[in-house]
Amino acid sequence: MPRVQAGQIELNYREAGTGSEPLVLIHGFQSSLRVWGDVIDHLPLDALHVFAFDLRGAGKSDAPPAGYSPAQYADDVAAAMTALGVATFHYAGTSMGAVTGMQMGLRHGDRLRSLTLIAPAPSDGWMGEPWAAEFLAALRSAREDPSRYPEVSRGMWTRAPRPELFEIYVEDALACSDGHFDESWEEMGRLHIGDQLATIQAPTLVVAGDRDFLRDSNLADHARIPNAALHVFYRVGHFIPWEVPRELAALLTDFIANGTALQE
Repeated sequence: MPRVQAGQIELNYREAGTGSEPLVLIHGFQSSLRVWGDVIDHLPLDALHVFAFDLRGAGKSDAPPAGYSPAQYADDVAAAMTALGVATFHYAGTSMGAVTGMQMGLRHGDRLRSLTLIAPAPSDGWMGEPWAAEFLAALRSAREDPSRYPEVSRGMWTRAPRPELFEIYVEDALACSDGHFDESWEEMGRLHIGDQLATIQAPTLVVAGDRDFLRDSNLADHARIPNAALHVFYRVGHFIPWEVPRELAALLTDFIANGTALQE
């Protein structure tokens, strides 16, 4: 896959489609652009021009010693799209990629044609949440002993992924840099941008899984964004792009074409 200069680093990316509507796809924590494979397969590539990126420290992108925060990820993606000659674009991110999308809306809102936030990490972090330290410890133990990944990830989805997708999940988790793992988690945990979401101007769609442990924070963040649309997938957990890729592709296609319904 090609790489593109994004400031001081290079990002690996996948490009697909010949359409006139640019769509950026951004993965989540300790993941890679491969999470979007099934979704891309179901998108109308004659209408869309897709750019899926590996964030710094993930997949095949550069892994500098620092800079692993949603704000920096947003700056990296904006710089990469500038280098690729694309001024404005639709953005869809999942989990950490979605809270990166929030930062994109705050820092580079003039670049956005639309913004889709899929199972976003909470806009006000998770410091003090009783589950956070335990979950981080479990993720660390799985990095040391990959046989623990099935146990650690069991609560992340309702519809178990195909075996080959679970292999990708483990491979990408193990491949991400220590900086990506440690600093991303810390930066997401102490994030505090909830009171800024009201300034996002891009047409926004929040997508949640009704079985996701972050569902309630997703609904709260949706309520903070002016005129944001909401879609909740029934019997779906946190890994929406893998659990319902065809349905998610159809939803993205519809939102890009039609935007949000105006409120009276």
